Amino acid sequence: MKPAEKQFWLSFIDGIVLFAIIAFILSLYGYFIWGVLLLGMLIPYALLRRRIFPMHQPSTGKEGMVGLIGTAEQDMGMGTGGWIKVSGELWAARSKEPISKGDEVSVVDVEDLTLIVEKKSI
Repeated sequence: MKPAEKQFWLSFIDGIVLFAIIAFILSLYGYFIWGVLLLGMLIPYALLRRRIFPMHQPSTGKEGMVGLIGTAEQDMGMGTGGWIKVSGELWAARSKEPISKGDEVSVVDVEDLTLIVEKKSI
């Protein structure tokens, strides 16, 4: 299941649970019709809530790569490329500063399929 589908179903389940709780409480006080009308407005909100106001950082694409920490697999000079390991995968990388093999680096940008990195600040 794709993350977007999983997110939709979690939102949908939120909506159903919210509907059930409010309908039950309002039915105890004889406001069932008002409860259904109220829930008719709240369910679309619950379904779209996670799409409009995401509560997590992106996990894919360029946005998901920026900020990740990796390890230099070879020495890199200023402006020259090299290879780094991020999340268990080897990536082509460039840096504006010299980086030695084994240094921890932070991804600051992505250009095409090349990561732009800098030494991890302590």
